[in-house]
Amino acid sequence: MAIGPLAPPLNPAPLPGPDNATLAVAFYNAARSEILARLNMRETTFLAWITVVGAILSFAAKSTPSRGIFEERYLQLIPPLCLPFSLAIYRHSLIIRYLGEYLRKELGGHLRQGANLAARQTQKAPRHWDVSRTISSRIRPFLAIEGTAPTFFLAVVPVFCLAYLRHAAHRPWSDPWVWGGAACTVISASAGLAQAVRVTL
Repeated sequence: MAIGPLAPPLNPAPLPGPDNATLAVAFYNAARSEILARLNMRETTFLAWITVVGAILSFAAKSTPSRGIFEERYLQLIPPLCLPFSLAIYRHSLIIRYLGEYLRKELGGHLRQGANLAARQTQKAPRHWDVSRTISSRIRPFLAIEGTAPTFFLAVVPVFCLAYLRHAAHRPWSDPWVWGGAACTVISASAGLAQAVRVTL
């Protein structure tokens, strides 16, 4: 006699869901992984900018000082290129900042190491480096320098190129490469200053 499939129970017992601490740890690990990935992409983009600028300047350098130090047709490429590199770098920085605020403000209460009774009594629970009392006073100046350094390199080189095109090559402001490059440089510098202000506040 064949035996059919067993019928499911009428009232199956619900499976216990993860508690808040387990969910917080999972969300924390996911956010930290995203932050590390964004940091890597931001550094890669910044190094790519330095490489591109170095390559263009090497092509623009001349061996005939009587005609100028740099070739104009290469130098005029740098100011427009600063804008896409700036937007990519500052986008990564913005996402990193938002994820950091999410970890501190929304998950901090669930992950605080002194939240349990034993930790409150002993005060010997190990602390993660990003909530360390030792480096909390030092991290803000470091973040300020880290936020302003890319802005310096992304803005100073295009400004130098524009100054060279205007004064050494005698390009007028009506030249599309000059006013277009100036617009890209202003947008890039403004985004960088806004990013630096957010970090220092």
